[in-house]
Amino acid sequence: MQANLVNPWDLKCRGKAVTEWNEDAPNCVYTSDNVAGWTGTLPFQFLLDRSVANLFSPPSELRQPNVTRSIARRAIWPGRNPFDDPLYFPVQISSAPAYTGSVTSFVTARSYDISYAPLLTSRVTWFIPSDPIPGRYAIYHGGHGDWIRSVETLEPDNIDWLLQRGWQVIAMDMPLVGSNSNDRTGALKDHSSIGLFDDGQDSPLSLFLIPVKTVTDMIEEDAGKNELTLLMMGTSGGGWTSFLYSALDPRVSIAVPLVSGLPKSLRLKKSGGGLVSDYEQQVPNLYDVAPYEDLMRAAGSVGSFYYYGLVEGVWGDPGVDFVKYLTDGTLLLQKHISVYVDPTSTLHAISADGKIALDRFLKSLTLEFASSAYKVMENERVATINVKLDAPSPVRLSVDYAATAGTATADVDFTPVAGTLTFEPGDIEKSFTLPVFANPTNQSERTVYLALKHASGAILGRTSRAILTIFPPGSRRRAIRGGV
Repeated sequence: MQANLVNPWDLKCRGKAVTEWNEDAPNCVYTSDNVAGWTGTLPFQFLLDRSVANLFSPPSELRQPNVTRSIARRAIWPGRNPFDDPLYFPVQISSAPAYTGSVTSFVTARSYDISYAPLLTSRVTWFIPSDPIPGRYAIYHGGHGDWIRSVETLEPDNIDWLLQRGWQVIAMDMPLVGSNSNDRTGALKDHSSIGLFDDGQDSPLSLFLIPVKTVTDMIEEDAGKNELTLLMMGTSGGGWTSFLYSALDPRVSIAVPLVSGLPKSLRLKKSGGGLVSDYEQQVPNLYDVAPYEDLMRAAGSVGSFYYYGLVEGVWGDPGVDFVKYLTDGTLLLQKHISVYVDPTSTLHAISADGKIALDRFLKSLTLEFASSAYKVMENERVATINVKLDAPSPVRLSVDYAATAGTATADVDFTPVAGTLTFEPGDIEKSFTLPVFANPTNQSERTVYLALKHASGAILGRTSRAILTIFPPGSRRRAIRGGV
C-alpha cells in the first residue's frame, strides 16, 4: 500500500515544463530524473484525455452524505469508531512551546501537543483574532507543508486571511511532517511510512484523522452555547484531509480543500502501474467503497469550495465534466458546492483571484441582521426587521428568529415573536414584523432583544444579534437621528 514519492515539478512532457503544457499534452509520456526511490529515468503516462468526458464516469447512483459517511467510517474503522466510541481511541493533550512563526493577525495563541496511538504527537496552535465572531472557528490543515515556518506555500497568509475575517483558527499538519515531525517510535521516516501500521484492523488513515477529531471536540466544547460554525480549510494534503474529515464529521459546516486530491480517473498513472499520489490517497479499502467523488460531495454539512490551479495539472486536471459533477451536487443534495479553477495560477496554493471567489462563496452562505440596532416609535404599532444574505445562494436557506424582552415588557410594550425566514435561490433579503404598543405608564425608551439561530444551509454572520429600541411619543426626532 505504500506509495513511491514523486516530485511532480520534475515531470516533463516532450521536454516542456509543467507551466508550458497545452492541449497536445494528453498522450505524453512524462519523465523525471529526480524520483525518490528510483534510479534513472522513470516514465509516466498521462491517464487524462483533456476531453474529460471520455474518462470520467460519475457514480451510477446518487449517495446522500449520511450514507457516504457511514460507509467511509466503517471502511476506516471496521470495529469501533471514534465518533461512537471515543474512549476506545484515547489521546493526551498537553501544552506545547509558544508559537514563534509569521502569522500576525491574532491577539493570543496557545499551542498543544496531541499524543495518540501509536505514540505519535500532533502539534496544533489555536489563534484568537482581535474581534472574533461568536461561534465561528476554522481548522487550518497545512498538509505536507510546515504551516509554522512555510513561506513558499503561503500557509501563514491563509491563516491570517481567516483571522482577519473573525475566525478563530486552529492550525495543524499531517503526521510526521512540518510541526508534527516527531516520531517517538523511531520506525517511521515520513508520513507515507504510516502504511507500516496497517494491521488489517483500523486503517492507518486513523492516524491522520484522530487529531482532527480531537481538535473538533475541543472546539465544540469551547463554543459552549454559541451556535457552532466550523470551517475546515487546507492546502494540498491538507486539502485532502479537509474533504475526507469533513465527509466523516457533520460538525464541519464548510469544507475548503485547496489544490487537493482528484479521483483516480483524473490522475497521472505510472507506466509500470499505480498512480502518482501519496499513500493516503490510494487506500483501496476506503476508496473502493467510498469513491473520491462521493466523499467530495459529502464534505461540509452546509457547503464546500474546491480550488484548483495550473499546477494541479501535474496530477491530473479537474476537467469540465468533473467540475459539473461536483457542482450538480448543489441542487441534488441542496447544499452549495462550488469549484473555482484558476488556469493562470502557478502556485501550489490559492491565488488572489481564488480568495476573492472564496469570499464571495462564504457571503452566499452568511445570514445576519441588516443592522445591529433598530428603532421604532411606539405609535407606529409595528417594527420591520430585515435579515440579509450578502450574496445570492443557489439553494434554499432558512434561519429561525426570535424577539424577547430586554427592558421592554412582553405583551405590554411589544408582542414576542418567533418564526422562520426562508430564502429561496436568488433572494438576498427577508423581513419579519414585530407589533409594538403605546405604554402610557412607561415613557422611557425600552429595548427588545433580537436573535437569529438554527441556520439551515447557511451560517450566521457577525450580526446574528440585534437590539430594537421602542421610543415613546415626543422622541421622534431622536429616533430618526438614531438610524434605522
